[in-house]
Amino acid sequence: MYKQPPIWIINSTLSLFFICMLIFVIATRYKVPARTQLSVSYVPAAPVKDVSKIDISQIYRNDLFNTYKETPAQTAPQEEKKLQLPPPPSPRAAATVERRPVQFLEPLAVTLKGIMYSTQEQHNRVVIEDKKSGKEKLYKVGDALEDAEIVRIYYNKVMLIRSNGQQETLFVSPQDAQKDPQYKHEIVWQNIIHQKAPTEFMIDKNHFVAAIKNLAEFIDMLDITTAFKKGKTIGCRIGALKPQTVGPALGLLPNDVILSVDDIPTITTNDRVEIFTRIKNMGEQETVSVKILRNGNEIVQHYSLTPESPVEPEPEQPQSALPAELQHMHDMSSKLVAESHTTKNPMVEQIHKQNLSAMTTATAPSSLLQQVPT
Repeated sequence: MYKQPPIWIINSTLSLFFICMLIFVIATRYKVPARTQLSVSYVPAAPVKDVSKIDISQIYRNDLFNTYKETPAQTAPQEEKKLQLPPPPSPRAAATVERRPVQFLEPLAVTLKGIMYSTQEQHNRVVIEDKKSGKEKLYKVGDALEDAEIVRIYYNKVMLIRSNGQQETLFVSPQDAQKDPQYKHEIVWQNIIHQKAPTEFMIDKNHFVAAIKNLAEFIDMLDITTAFKKGKTIGCRIGALKPQTVGPALGLLPNDVILSVDDIPTITTNDRVEIFTRIKNMGEQETVSVKILRNGNEIVQHYSLTPESPVEPEPEQPQSALPAELQHMHDMSSKLVAESHTTKNPMVEQIHKQNLSAMTTATAPSSLLQQVPT
C-alpha cells in the first residue's frame, strides 16, 4: 500500500536547494568599482553670431536625405502679345420686310345637303353637292373636296381646311349659321340703348337680356375690376372699352368707377349680388340710378327700362319643301345602300332602314338627313 511521504522531507529538500543557490550567487557576483570624482574645467563660450547674416539656403542644399534640387534661374516674364481686334462694323438699319397681303380664296362652289351624324366620329357622313356639275357625293373626315380637306363633321355643320390654311364651314341651313357663335353678327347696341340726354338712357329690356345671357358676360364686356383708394375698396372700375360695344352705349368711359346702383354700394360681393337681383326683378318703366366717379367728380346717370318688345322669331322652313326633301333623302339612301354593298358597313344599311321609316311619317322635319340618329 502506497504511503504519502511526510511533509518535513519536502521542506528540508527545498531549504537545502535554496541554501545552495544563495551560496552560488554570492560566490559569482561582480564587484562594482568605486566612483571617481570628476574635475570641472572652464570651457570658453562660443562667439555669438548674427543670425540675420546666416545664409539659410545652405540648410536646404546640405539636406541629409538628398532631396534638394537646384532650380534654374528665373528669367523675366515676357509680355504677352495682345490680340488686336478689328473695329466693330458700323450699325446698319435692318431691311424692312414687306408683308405679303393675305390672300383669301373664294368660297367653295358647293352646297351641304345633309349630315348623317353618329356618336362615333368615324361613322359620320355628309352629302355635298357640286354647284358646277350638280352632282352629289358622300364624304367622310379626311376626304378631299377640291383644294380643301374635311377635318370635322358636327351635327349641323362641316369644317374644312383650304390649301392656304383658310378655314371654311358649311352649314345645313342658314338658321344654323345664324345661331353659331363663331359667325354671330355683332350687336348694334344703338338699337337697344337710346340716349335721351347726357345722363339719361332708355334700354329695351327684352333685347338687352337676349344679347347678354348672364352677369359674368356683362362684367367681361365692361372689363370690370375692383377700385381701391388708400387701401380701401370704393367700387368697380371700368376697364378698356372697344367702340360700338355696350360700354360706350351705356355712356361709360374707361377708368370710370361705379360707386353705387340705386344707393346700393358696389364694395362687397354681397352688394353686387343684391344689385344684380334688384335689376333682374325690375318691371317696365322703372329707372336705375348709377353713381359714377369720373375724373374726381361724381355724376349720376339714369337708365329707364322700356316695355318689352317681342324678339322676332326665326323663320321656319315652309312645309312645301317637305316632299322634295323626302325624295332627296330617298335618293341618298339608295346611294348609301350601294356604298354598303362595296364597303360592307352595317351602319349604312341601318341608316337606310331608318330613313325609309322616317319617310312614312307626316311630321318629318325639313332636314331629315341631319336628324337621323345612329
